[in-house]
Amino acid sequence: MRHVVGVPHLDGVTRMVFRSRFLLLLVVAVANLALASSKAGGPLRRLAAVLILAAPFPLLVAFFVDPYKGIQGSLWSRVAMYGLFLAGALLVIANRPARGS
Repeated sequence: MRHVVGVPHLDGVTRMVFRSRFLLLLVVAVANLALASSKAGGPLRRLAAVLILAAPFPLLVAFFVDPYKGIQGSLWSRVAMYGLFLAGALLVIANRPARGS
């Protein structure tokens, strides 16, 4: 973080936001684990799989772009996080128990 001007002089919370951007990449790993443990088949699961498989690319771009954008971040990270949220919601719907159970 020394290459980003002013980060060493920021307060603790703001500096932690800059340092924790890489954790977003770990969210994709957890989403992949959730996808692997879900039931096979179905169009909702396939759509969730596409969203989860596409998420690392904008997050990787955001990893390098976001520190220069400040705390607000960039469109890259927002799109990826909304996509992962949608994928999680689709997996919940796809894996809901049957009505007769």
